[in-house]
Amino acid sequence: MEGTRVEARDVTVLRMAIFEAERCDYDGPGKNWHCWPDENLAEVIARGEHLPVLRSPEFARKFWHLKLTGGTMTQPRDLITNRITADLDRWKEHHTAIQNVDPLEYLDPFIH
Repeated sequence: MEGTRVEARDVTVLRMAIFEAERCDYDGPGKNWHCWPDENLAEVIARGEHLPVLRSPEFARKFWHLKLTGGTMTQPRDLITNRITADLDRWKEHHTAIQNVDPLEYLDPFIH
């Protein structure tokens, strides 16, 4: 990927994806990337260093946890328990889906 032109949106997606995972206690490789300057993140992307990070189960669990379980707290207690139990493993669907595609493109629609 050396010499590849890195789009500004890719830098933003990487920064926000790491930030959102870190909010849920992601502590793996790249955990501080959301604090790095754009130029450094562009280098990470150009070298492909972001690929194993964004495709890792550790990242997937933390990134998807809040997105998949965040809306459950307004429901009655028994429904909350059932919904959270079902949602806890839904991150695996996204983890599988991201393995053979550009992870930044895959994550882009989920970044707020």
